[in-house]
Amino acid sequence: MRDGCIRGTPPKGGRRSAAALAALLAVLLLAAAPSPASAGPRIRLSPSVGPPTTLTAGQGTGFGLSEVVDLTFDDQPWGTATTDGQGRFAAPIRVPAQALPGPHAVQATGESSGLSARAPFLIQTDWPQFHFTPQHTGLNPYENVLSPETVGGLQVAWTFTATDGFLGSPVVGEGRVFAGAGDTMYGLDAATGALLWKHRERLADMADGAVWNGVVYYPTSLGDVHAVRGATGKPLWTWAAGSGIFGGLTLSQGVIYVGAVNGRTYALDARTGHELWRADTLSSVFPAPAVAGGVVYVATTGSFKLYALDAATGAMVWTGDMGYESESTPAVGDGMVYVGSDDDTLYAFDASGCGQAQCSRCGPPPLVARWSPPRRWRTDRSSSAPTTTPSTPSTQTRGPWIGSSRREGQFNLELRWWPTGWCTAAPPTATSMPWTPRPGRSCGTTPLGMR
Repeated sequence: MRDGCIRGTPPKGGRRSAAALAALLAVLLLAAAPSPASAGPRIRLSPSVGPPTTLTAGQGTGFGLSEVVDLTFDDQPWGTATTDGQGRFAAPIRVPAQALPGPHAVQATGESSGLSARAPFLIQTDWPQFHFTPQHTGLNPYENVLSPETVGGLQVAWTFTATDGFLGSPVVGEGRVFAGAGDTMYGLDAATGALLWKHRERLADMADGAVWNGVVYYPTSLGDVHAVRGATGKPLWTWAAGSGIFGGLTLSQGVIYVGAVNGRTYALDARTGHELWRADTLSSVFPAPAVAGGVVYVATTGSFKLYALDAATGAMVWTGDMGYESESTPAVGDGMVYVGSDDDTLYAFDASGCGQAQCSRCGPPPLVARWSPPRRWRTDRSSSAPTTTPSTPSTQTRGPWIGSSRREGQFNLELRWWPTGWCTAAPPTATSMPWTPRPGRSCGTTPLGMR
């Protein structure tokens, strides 16, 4: 015996006996291992994070054989499922629309066996890009906390101080906030405002980005588009347009659409950064495009046009005339494209075009309704108006909303409603971004969330 070990020469055939013993032990261990049915009940949800109304797949194991299982969401009855001959079940579970942000639980209980298991579900709604959707509707359909009745109770939860001003719009994904200030992009914890990471690109200004599948995409005034991990800021890829990008990007179905000062609009594969196509719009593109129904809508400056491009190929579908250059991101809703222009006019085009390459805006009908809050917004003589996005207009009208521009350093917010098929003047310059409320909604008679 040395080093605490016992050594010896095995008897003849000992190696075979040892192998047989090892095999027997393995069989005994397997026999003793609990089967799925005896390991205890379990339930798994996929996905386990999402907004209200998410459809998640519930999969249960370890329940009684061929028994009815009662399902609850936060202890509220949801439905039932029936297990198979091995105690397993699968059931789609719809998260209730009224379930508030935060942790929740789905419970499964066997009616015959009494066996029970719980699985967590985190309700979390992202704001993945400017004005929420590729159409830039500005509407969060999952909102169930803020309303005209509750918005007055909003309080500051946290603040974060950057080294320069925040000029763009933040985006939110997977519990994190991403926002650019000056030449730096910041990743912050959405609950606390704690800094997670930051990227600086000297001499650049950050433009509006987007977040998708845990990846943050953002362009810069130097003409680059960056993709980084949302959790860590780890760079994934960079693509260069060779010309400045000032208006931000739009992300739809895994494709990034972005315009540049060189008069071109680009489509990039969001996973790889590979350029899919480029289209010449003959004039600088400042605002982000809008994407709807397989068409990319691009507002330009010098050509005074709205371009409709095929989202798959970049081919020109039609163009629409505007009276002057546009710094307004288009918004698409109810089959119409709405875009503001520096000629003090908001234009509306049929989103499907006019059956020919060149389209005119629709003729102006009379103004139907008008609403102005009783006080003015003040600013330090900014060059563009604030975007106005009341969260829940009242009922029974449809149409776009837009804020008017500055006048002697003061913003006089003016909201209007029109039927579709028109163009109309909105004093003064309409440089803010229009958005479209949900069909069947209208403005109210009191300021929504303004004090």
